Amino acid sequence: MLSILRDFKNRGGGWFFSSSIFDKLTRVTLTFSLIAFLSKLDYGYWTLAFTLVSTLIPIKSLGIEAGILQYSSGLKKEDIDILFKNMFLKGLLFSLLFTLLSITYIFCFSEWHSKAHIIVYILSFWLPCFFLFEFLLNYYRVTKDHKKYAIIQTFYNVIFLVSVLIGFVFFSLNGVAIAFVLAPIITFLRFIPDFLNAKKIDWSIYNFRSRDIIFYGFKTSFTNYASVLLFYSDIFLIQYLTHNEVYISEYRTATIIPFNLSFFAVLYLNNDFVFLVENKLNKKKIREYLKNYTLLFTAFVAFVFIALFPFAEFWWKDVLFNGAYISSVVYFKVLLFGTIAMILFRIPTGNILSAVGKVHLNTIIGYATVCINLVLSFILFKSYGVLGIAYSTVTVLFVSGIVMYVFVLKYLNKK
Repeated sequence: MLSILRDFKNRGGGWFFSSSIFDKLTRVTLTFSLIAFLSKLDYGYWTLAFTLVSTLIPIKSLGIEAGILQYSSGLKKEDIDILFKNMFLKGLLFSLLFTLLSITYIFCFSEWHSKAHIIVYILSFWLPCFFLFEFLLNYYRVTKDHKKYAIIQTFYNVIFLVSVLIGFVFFSLNGVAIAFVLAPIITFLRFIPDFLNAKKIDWSIYNFRSRDIIFYGFKTSFTNYASVLLFYSDIFLIQYLTHNEVYISEYRTATIIPFNLSFFAVLYLNNDFVFLVENKLNKKKIREYLKNYTLLFTAFVAFVFIALFPFAEFWWKDVLFNGAYISSVVYFKVLLFGTIAMILFRIPTGNILSAVGKVHLNTIIGYATVCINLVLSFILFKSYGVLGIAYSTVTVLFVSGIVMYVFVLKYLNKK
């Protein structure tokens, strides 16, 4: 076990882990603070607005971040700079178009409360600003400058926390939304990357073109969108079936701990994604990586489950939010099983399939899972209410995760 963690550290995981932990703590602290200070109704409005814009995050640039990560891994520093400069404006333009799309939708078609409308209008500008920030981070992932990556991410979160505090004091929820817009753009301007000064690209020296990067990125973002829809469709479904923002706030609150626990698995694999891409033809190394990952995170999942599941009522009644969300405990206990499915099956297999170039399998399985989840949720809602939606989500997470695991094993065992 210690050797697995040592290898992770040697691949730059120490810097990546520390800054990402701070990033996640910042997000969780914000969420818990909003739940504590807002009424269930206002938190429901925030959840609706934030969920709508968040569903666009994976596709905000049509996946150019993922495409350039795939094609620039293993290249010389000069070539990496040239590729990043060439794709930068394209990604920014796409993200601005999604900003316009988000504003147009909420203005023309939504019947939500006006509070939710205003938040969406502001958060829509988060899309291009967050593209700048993510593109900057990906540059340092590819160049394997994990220390600079950590410094930038930490700076961003400090700015974000300060902006949220000031924004909430003066403008309430609208101020929080403004902080989401300001923090990434301030960070980008503070750490303007070297690649902006790179020379013009000469495609004749590469065996791929910009359309290849965009197409791969589009496939990846289209796949990631399925994963986002799977988790966020619950919120839209509850709104559609109940028209009750209180149910939304209770269900959303129940998801915070289970779904954020998967962050540790995502962090581990994000740090190693470039490593997986560089070794995609070395099946022995990938097989060993998957074995070590499973060993490490089986122990993690077992510890978490033992600590949380038997004492769920205690946590929600006596520790969290002064018992105001005790009604969320029933959803929480079900969704903990979803954590197991995500960490041990969906997350590692999804990343490995992407790294070895089989994004299409992730896409097919992802959208099939979303469709099945919607149908099953409707069916179970009739018998179990909102709890039925939680049952459906956990069921499809397990089934889809096992299917993806089978495809990874099939790839690894193919001669």
